[in-house]
Amino acid sequence: MGASSAISISTPEPQGKDGSLILLRDASPQDATADDHKAWADSMAEALGEAGLLKAAPRVRDCAEALFFDLIADATTGEIRHRLRSATYCHYRHCPICQWRRSLRNKAMLLTNLPRILDQYPTARFVLLTLTIKNCHVSDLRETAKAMTKGFKRLIERKDWPALGWVRAFEVTRGEDGSAHPHYHVLLMVPASYFTGRSYVPKRQWEERWREAMRLDYDPMCDVRTVKVSAKRLEALQEAAAAQGREPTAQELRMAALIGAVSEVAKYSTKASDLLAGGPEWLAQYVEQVHCLKIITTGGALKGIMKDFAESDGDDLVHISEDHIEGEDVGKVAYHWRRKVKAYASKRKG
Repeated sequence: MGASSAISISTPEPQGKDGSLILLRDASPQDATADDHKAWADSMAEALGEAGLLKAAPRVRDCAEALFFDLIADATTGEIRHRLRSATYCHYRHCPICQWRRSLRNKAMLLTNLPRILDQYPTARFVLLTLTIKNCHVSDLRETAKAMTKGFKRLIERKDWPALGWVRAFEVTRGEDGSAHPHYHVLLMVPASYFTGRSYVPKRQWEERWREAMRLDYDPMCDVRTVKVSAKRLEALQEAAAAQGREPTAQELRMAALIGAVSEVAKYSTKASDLLAGGPEWLAQYVEQVHCLKIITTGGALKGIMKDFAESDGDDLVHISEDHIEGEDVGKVAYHWRRKVKAYASKRKG
């Protein structure tokens, strides 16, 4: 086994309820959330069937029925960890599993490409902007989305548009009355002078500009906040740098600040809980209304930042993790979805 030959390696075998199953959530806690998303997918498949979407329903139900992992041994500690090697995903736009994988992918590609942009714009800062309008009936969602696209175009074409570049994400939440609430989350890259010069735009001005751009007869709600590193993430970064006998670099601080904002624009367009809460009719109308709508767009200095990672038809979206696992491959294991226990599990050998 090379450098790790002196390490005693034992594969963990957590007990299932009857002792015959090894549950993924016990063997690899970092992958426990896979159970939740697969359970949501089962609920979604049932709802799609009730909504009359008979091609999509079995497709979602069969998504990620099995997960195949490499077992990786840490060369120092001998700890066995799981690294997802492959799975068969359905790629249906509203599948909870594929939405989750896609959000991880979006986040990964942004965090991978942003350092290159920061090298080109070393003094740039970031702002997270949320643009909303009044709720609409779900049957009007497509026309509303088109109107928002035109309004945003008018907004960025203003002479006083302050951003060097932007990433815009379209999200829809469901109101308690069954209405649809479409809104934008926009990550703005602005020059350092934005915060000290006349180009600074306070919340009230954003609302006025968005109202004008959308040609509304009411004041829309907007939210704007400077992207800053959280105290918890700053502490972790400082500890990691101190362990190497140095201070965090400026780029490390900027990337640490961006993680939360990137998560906001990279997430799924509508939560599975919202899609299911309205019943079959609401779900069917939503699926029809958002068909082929673009969820994430980029512009300015950030235009094309996600282009190199465009998802292909054959892409199975294998494991994308913030915690990259390195070590020696010591085995493989497959976990299959067990609907009776609502968990991924592997049968115990013997």
